[in-house]
Amino acid sequence: MHDLILEPPRLTDSGRPILSSSQEVERFLYEGVDLQFHGRGGVQGQLSQRYTGGYVVLTTHNLVWLDAAAGPQPGRSCMLPLQAITSAALRASHMLAQAKLCVQVSTDWQGRPSHDGQQSTEVKLVTKHLQPLHDELQKSLSQALWQRRGDPPPRYPPVDQGSAAPAAQGTTFSPLSDAVETQAHRHIVQELQGMGFPRDRAARAALAVSNAGTGEAVNWLMEHDAGANASEGPAAHPLTSLDDGDISASGSLPQEQNFSTRAAGVAGILWREQQQAATTDRTMEQAFADLRGLMALAGDMVQLAERFREALAERARAGEGAPEDAMDASMEADLISMGISSPVTKATSGALYHRELSRQLADFLALRIDKAGGMMPLPDVYCLFNRARGAELISPDDLLTAAKLLSATGARLTFRQFASGVLVVQSAAHSDEKVRQRLRELTGSSGLGRSLTASDVAAALSVPLAIASEHLLAAESHGSLCRDDGPEGLRFYRNFFVDDLMPDMLTV
Repeated sequence: MHDLILEPPRLTDSGRPILSSSQEVERFLYEGVDLQFHGRGGVQGQLSQRYTGGYVVLTTHNLVWLDAAAGPQPGRSCMLPLQAITSAALRASHMLAQAKLCVQVSTDWQGRPSHDGQQSTEVKLVTKHLQPLHDELQKSLSQALWQRRGDPPPRYPPVDQGSAAPAAQGTTFSPLSDAVETQAHRHIVQELQGMGFPRDRAARAALAVSNAGTGEAVNWLMEHDAGANASEGPAAHPLTSLDDGDISASGSLPQEQNFSTRAAGVAGILWREQQQAATTDRTMEQAFADLRGLMALAGDMVQLAERFREALAERARAGEGAPEDAMDASMEADLISMGISSPVTKATSGALYHRELSRQLADFLALRIDKAGGMMPLPDVYCLFNRARGAELISPDDLLTAAKLLSATGARLTFRQFASGVLVVQSAAHSDEKVRQRLRELTGSSGLGRSLTASDVAAALSVPLAIASEHLLAAESHGSLCRDDGPEGLRFYRNFFVDDLMPDMLTV
C-alpha cells in the first residue's frame, strides 16, 4: 500500500490559496473538515492517517484543505487535483455513524495523484452536513473545467468523399447528394434550414466558411444578402441557386421548377419575421461567445498582474530593491487597475465570508498601502477594492467588518479609528513616532520654524488630506507641535517650549 503524497498549495501572506490559472475560480468553502486517509497520506514529511482542524476550499480545478491551526502559515495544508478524482459518494459504516464523503483518487506508482494513474486509493472527508460539499464537488467533477482552454468554436468532421453514392439514372436530383454532400456539411445545412434560410443559401454559406460551423455560416449569410448571392453565378460557387431553393451542380439544371408561396401573404410576413428572429438569436449567441472569450483573456491578464506583483514583493523581501524601483508610475497604475480573478462571495464562503473577505482584502492592500504612506482611509479602500472586484460589489458594512478582522487573520495590516472618527487601514510597520519626527523636520529646528498646514503635510508625505490632519493633531497631543488658529487658518508650529526651554530648565 503506497502513501498518498499531496502537494502543498501556494498561499498568500494572509493564508488564502493562490489560484493556478486564469480559468480557476473558487466555488465553495466549508469549515470544520477532517481528512482521513486509507493508510497514510498528506504532505511529504508530515504523513499521517488523519488531518484534523481544517477547512476546505473547493475550486473548479482543485480540492484544497487548509490547516486552520497553522494559518496564515501553510502547516499541513494540501490540495487534491479534481482531475485525479474518479468518484465521490456519501457513505456511512452503520446507521448511527457520521456520514463521510468518500473520494476515490487515481495515483501513479509513487502515490501522487494522477489523472491517468494505474492505482487507486481513498480519501474520506469527515464533517457535519456533507451534502452541500458533495453537491458542489459533483458539479465541479461533471463540468471538468480544467480541460477547457478557451472553448474554441466546434468544427464538424470532414465528410467522407467516397460516402456519397452517385444518383441513379432516371431519378430526381437531390439537392443534398453528390456535389453538395461532398462539400457542404449536411448538419450545417439542416441547421440553417431549420432557422429559415433557403437550402441553396445554406449550402453556399457552409461552403464559404469551409464547414467551420453553424455560427460562422450565419455570420456569412448576414454579410451577404440574397441579391449578392443570386448575382454571383456559377463561377463563384460550384452550385447555382434556383427559385424553389434546390441546389444542383454547375452546368446541370433540373427539368422543372416548382413555384413556392412561402414568402407570399401574411404567412410570408410571419416566416420572414421568424427568420429574422432566428438570425438575431444566433448573432446574440455568437456575441456572448465572443464576450466569454474576452473575459477569459481578461482573467489571463489578471493572473499575469498578480504574478508580477508577487515577483516584485519577493524581490523587495529579498533586499533586491523596493517595488517602486522596478516599475514606473504608469505601470503601477495599470497593476492597481487589474481586478481580482476570484472574489470572495457569500455564496461560496458561507459563514466564513467576512474572515475570507478580510484575508483577500489584506492581500489586495499589501503593496498599495505602502504606496499610500502606510495608511489608507477606509473610503479609499472601499473604492479601490470594489473596483477590483468588478460586478461582485460589497457593502460598506461588509468592508468595515472585514477591516476589523484584519489583525485576527494574521495579516500585516490593522484597523484604526482616530479620535475624530476617521477610519483607516494601516500597515503594521507604521510608526507614529517616525511621522512625528518627519513633521519636526518639516518645521525646522530654530525659533518657531516653518508653519505647517494639512495641505503642506499631505503634499510632503503623499497622504490624503484627512490623514494629514490626523497626523498634525496626533503630534499636537504628543507635544511635538503647537497650533495657531488665526486669520490665515489653522497652522502648526514647532513646540520650542519642549525642544528649547525644557532642557535648559532641567539643567538648572
